[in-house]
Amino acid sequence: MNPQQKRYGDYELLDFCAEGGFGEVWRARGFDGRVVALKIVGTQYRGDTWKSELKGIQTYQQTVPAHPNLLQIFHVGEAENCFYYTMELADSLSETGYCADTLAERLKRKGRLNADETLKLVGSLLSGVEALHASGLIHRDIKPANILWVKGVPKLADVGLVRDPAHTVSRGGTPAFFPPESSSSSSSADDFYALSMVAYCALTGFGPERFPEIPTGLPLSEYAILRNVFMRGCSSKAEERFHSANEFREMLTVPIPPSRKILPARHWIYAAAALFLLLAATLGFIWFFSRAPKQPQFQPKLEQPPKSAAETPPEVNADDDEQTPLPAGDMKKEHPFFKRKTQALNDAYRAMLLGRKTGLQNELKSVLQRLEMLPNDKMFSGENREKKTADLNRQAEVLRHQLKELDRLEKLPADEFVAEYERLFVKKQ
Repeated sequence: MNPQQKRYGDYELLDFCAEGGFGEVWRARGFDGRVVALKIVGTQYRGDTWKSELKGIQTYQQTVPAHPNLLQIFHVGEAENCFYYTMELADSLSETGYCADTLAERLKRKGRLNADETLKLVGSLLSGVEALHASGLIHRDIKPANILWVKGVPKLADVGLVRDPAHTVSRGGTPAFFPPESSSSSSSADDFYALSMVAYCALTGFGPERFPEIPTGLPLSEYAILRNVFMRGCSSKAEERFHSANEFREMLTVPIPPSRKILPARHWIYAAAALFLLLAATLGFIWFFSRAPKQPQFQPKLEQPPKSAAETPPEVNADDDEQTPLPAGDMKKEHPFFKRKTQALNDAYRAMLLGRKTGLQNELKSVLQRLEMLPNDKMFSGENREKKTADLNRQAEVLRHQLKELDRLEKLPADEFVAEYERLFVKKQ
């Protein structure tokens, strides 16, 4: 669409909002004076792929009943080399110009949401997802950029990939929000996985590639409220995830007992360090007093009959008995105290290592999926595509090297593992 052209059919173009894939989004005013979001999708050079997208939007408009948490489609039409549709316009985050109020933009501008805000948002979106599934459709692309506010109400937007699960054959969606075993979103359970990842992103302010990492400033009370939502919803085992809206909703409303509140890995390090200090102080106290000279006990002096020289034992000087201190140098490794300390650190660091590996594996998967989809991405061509391919290959190589290093580290015995982990990670923090 030419930015200088101020009209498109019956619509006056007010502001250019965004461009992605094969479409442009404009803020536009219809002949009736209503201001809407107008999306224009090009069909030229796309073969027949655009037809499934158009059919999905038409099915959504005709099938899905009005719901407060689903974006409403007003009109769908076709023109030469394109089709278009109008929908509800998102609120603006800017007072000087138009900036769509999406979750991605809120996180970028204002940072993470608190636990109450996240629970309220996810509960509202879950209601919309449930209504969509009840109509026999799946969204396939739930992510922060596709969640927007209209008159203060959160809604699922960008319905271009909405499909009937039984007829979903095309690839679509955002790889970082797919389950680990999937190459695209193709079932209702995948929508619950993506919504669980949205809960993680909203609460932590992190992207999905950092899951399950937790920010330092996140209060443990807030983390405990939502931890089981995204840890179960994004579990690596499909059978442990949510398979219905009711299962998901129960996890949003059931209180977490204190015994089930699990600290992030960094807090286990702090707790372990405090425990080691307490243990060291206790052992030092016991060791010190065990070395102290015993006070002589008073005993009455009784006259003993004289003994012969043969019966008299030789005198032994107590000062000649040298006391043995704690071992030094490499001998420390064999002392029970240091063995217990090393084992505790080994357990804590290996738990943290697993989190690091999971994050790197998810990031590598996302990069490889982007590489796989790049040849069909019309946004890149010629030199730009080669440059993007080279960049993604470099990222993949770096991630593979990092994973290889973590595998090497994981095979080390406890004492070497603790020393190497602290050298690589703890001292850098």
